[in-house]
Amino acid sequence: MQFDVKGLVLRETAVGENDCWLDVLTSESGRMSVYARGVRRYKSRNRDATLPLSYSVFTLQKDKPDFIVMREASRIESFNSMGDLVKNALAMYAAELLCEFALPDQPDPALMRLALNTLYALIHGKYPPAQIKAAFELRLMADQGFAPDLSGCASCGASDTDDIFLDVMNGALVCGPCLKKREETAGADVPREDDGTAAVLVPASRTAVSAMKYIVSVPLERLFSFRIPDGAMAELASLTEKFLLHHLERGFVTLDFYKQVNRL
Repeated sequence: MQFDVKGLVLRETAVGENDCWLDVLTSESGRMSVYARGVRRYKSRNRDATLPLSYSVFTLQKDKPDFIVMREASRIESFNSMGDLVKNALAMYAAELLCEFALPDQPDPALMRLALNTLYALIHGKYPPAQIKAAFELRLMADQGFAPDLSGCASCGASDTDDIFLDVMNGALVCGPCLKKREETAGADVPREDDGTAAVLVPASRTAVSAMKYIVSVPLERLFSFRIPDGAMAELASLTEKFLLHHLERGFVTLDFYKQVNRL
């Protein structure tokens, strides 16, 4: 059976000298594993369309349920050369996260829209990379069922306070007075930063919490359209990254690379 599908290449795994497996994100079938013969040859007419971070139309042949072969591909848009090392590194990190969340044979048009909106935002340069990264991380987690409850303190409901923390692992807010009660009940300090324990509580300003509320609830086409001061942006970036990494319980080489080039 032969069919066409639009997809975003997330990852390429070499097979021999000329072939490769492609992890392709699609709206209709989630993450697809596609065998691409000969595309790594220098003169392959399909090479540009199959590079990681290429959004292309693929003609595929499915002879077996678990083996899909690419017949040809035509590139719609390329996101693999943005002319900026920081943006390129962030796009690679986004692709690795998408590989982590996209499931085979599970339609997910929302994930595809988030992926393309994020890459278009990066390539057009309207918003700072740190802002795009934070919004992408948190919206990705929220859309996949890990949205934090940001309505107010999980214990008392207080929302109009500057003394509040994000309880990372529970995905909730806790105010200073309730945290103090929790510490008194436990008979010891509840860890307030990442120290290798299950409880991770990070101070969160009103501005950062408001930005997080915006990110998880706004229509996708306005995801990156917010402004906060630089200090609050740095705080937001730290909060979203900690929230994502602690829930996934792993790190990412592409994230390390992004941080490295961002320091240059």
